[in-house]
Amino acid sequence: MLRQLDENLWVIERPLRFGGVELGARMTVIRLRGGELFLHSPLGLDDALRGELERLGTPRFAVAPNRFHHLYVGAYRDAFPGMQLYAAPGLPEKRRDLRFDAVLDRDDASHGWSGEIDQAFVRGYPLMNEVVFCHRASRSLLVCDLMFNMREDAPFMTRLAF
Repeated sequence: MLRQLDENLWVIERPLRFGGVELGARMTVIRLRGGELFLHSPLGLDDALRGELERLGTPRFAVAPNRFHHLYVGAYRDAFPGMQLYAAPGLPEKRRDLRFDAVLDRDDASHGWSGEIDQAFVRGYPLMNEVVFCHRASRSLLVCDLMFNMREDAPFMTRLAF
């Protein structure tokens, strides 16, 4: 299920259809120096994924990086003791049913991933309020809805929408 891209960096991708458009969904997992896992844009948690995560390390930080990538984040706090939830600005007001540990409204990562993952709050698009991250070791940029890789074989409705 999880596909390793680099040392301490994995992704899992699943289909996602919204309004007749095939978007796809991806969660990125980064193992930090202490063995804790940083989960970017968490996907639905099932037993298989839970097992894979536990084999990699200790799931500790679940990040909802914009106002749209929040559907599954609450399940991670329920599943993993000590899990901390982080939200893009505006998301706590949208999801009052969730308790977030912090809002990522600054460009410095003064959280448990400081020194390993940089972050920047992208201002100017308040509908989304996306926070982007850069994993220093792999030099990987983590972005959600600010960029899409639309291939020629994408379904017609998806290509039309974009």
